[in-house]
Amino acid sequence: MTWNNTKINIVDTPGHADFGGEVERVLNMVDGALLLIDAVEGPMPQTRFVLRKALALGLRVIVVINKIDRPHARLDEALNDTFDLFIELGATDEQAEFPVVYAIGLEGRAGYSADTLTGDLTPLFETIVKYVPAPEIDPDTPARLLVTTLDYDNFKGPDRRRAPALRHAAQGPDRRAHSAQRPPHDRPHRIPVYVPQPRPAGSERGIRR
Repeated sequence: MTWNNTKINIVDTPGHADFGGEVERVLNMVDGALLLIDAVEGPMPQTRFVLRKALALGLRVIVVINKIDRPHARLDEALNDTFDLFIELGATDEQAEFPVVYAIGLEGRAGYSADTLTGDLTPLFETIVKYVPAPEIDPDTPARLLVTTLDYDNFKGPDRRRAPALRHAAQGPDRRAHSAQRPPHDRPHRIPVYVPQPRPAGSERGIRR
C-alpha cells in the first residue's frame, strides 16, 4: 500500500513454530516487524517464536496492542508481559525501547494511547515510517534474489531446483524482467523472474505483520 507517497509492503505470515521455514524466509525479506498483541490474552506461545527470530535478525519491532475494546482488556499487563518477553529473549537496549501503538483492528482505528484513538490507522503508518529503516538498495550491483516460495515434491520435499516465480529482488539493475540462472546438480536451469523497478532510498518500507 502507499501512504503519503511512501510504499509500505506488509507481509503476513503464520506465527506457529510448525511454519518456521516460512517465517524465517519472510523475516529475511523485511526491514521491520509489527508484533500484534491481544489486549486480553497478552503474548501467546507463537509470539515467543516469531519475536525470537525477529530479534535475532536485528529487526526493529513495533508493538501493536490490538482489540483494546474487548471486555476485560488488560492493557498494562499485556504491555508489561510483552516487555518481559523482549528481555527474556535477549533484546538489545534499542530493541527493548520499542514503540507502542494501540488499535481496534476490526474498526481500522489506532492511536498512540488507548484513550486517543483516531478514526483511521494514521498513527500506525506514522510509526512505521518513523522507526522502520528504508531498504538499502544499490541499483548498480548485479542482481541478487532471495527464494521465498519453493516447489514441493511429495517424495523429496521442498525442491529449490524448481523454484517458481515468487521471489524478492534484493539488489540489481533497473530492469522490468530478466532471467535468473541457478545450476542444479546436472545442468543449468533458467527461471523467468519479474524484477520491479527499484525505488529511491527512503521511499519504501518492508514490514512483517
